[in-house]
Amino acid sequence: MSCGGLKTFPGIDPLNHYLRSWEFDGNELDSEGWTDSTANGGTVTLGNIAGNVEPLHPGTRDLNIDFGNVGGPSRADFRRDPEGWVLTQGAYRMQWLVKVVQEPDATDDYTARIGMADGVTITSNAVNFQIQRTVSTTNWLTVTDGAGQTLNDSGIAWVEGEWTLLEISVNAAGTSVQYLVDNVNAGVHTLTIPANTIDLGMDIGVGDVAGAAGLTNVFSLDWALQEKNFSASRLG
Repeated sequence: MSCGGLKTFPGIDPLNHYLRSWEFDGNELDSEGWTDSTANGGTVTLGNIAGNVEPLHPGTRDLNIDFGNVGGPSRADFRRDPEGWVLTQGAYRMQWLVKVVQEPDATDDYTARIGMADGVTITSNAVNFQIQRTVSTTNWLTVTDGAGQTLNDSGIAWVEGEWTLLEISVNAAGTSVQYLVDNVNAGVHTLTIPANTIDLGMDIGVGDVAGAAGLTNVFSLDWALQEKNFSASRLG
């Protein structure tokens, strides 16, 4: 894998293949185009950088919600802004290694989104996983949001305190999206996929629904990967 830029790998032709991954140790903000987007006391902070906290996860981005903020619902997003990626012209895959640090509940409730989107709201054009307790109190949801929204219950539960690998794959024509949770099939969508004229950026975000006052780390991101096999050579 690549941990900083496009590189040549055995058996991979960079004219036809893009592969990039990120370890979130802080350097990605300056050189890799990742940015914070927060509101009403939400924050995105560095974690696991020192002190041998989790040796297998050296560097995380932690998403924090200020529950009950008087300014309105708190929000924290960490994203690469849309950069020309559309869901056609080649098969596409992304992976996220994430942890639900504090599960949402009736006392401190929040929504979460992990995938690709053109904005930072729950209704943005998007292909992503979501947590919404109003839909399921236990399971990952799979979402395509383009001309309308398709939202399905994966039947796979999110687990507080455990690292989970989320994967989204899109076929070359941009007409089918497959979701995997820890390499287990979580569903396939063929409807309401964002149009090939919409630029989508990698995005992970959480938003306050209800809760008592206080800043809380609710979600952590360890690393992410983005890959595309182009349908034709980039020589054109």
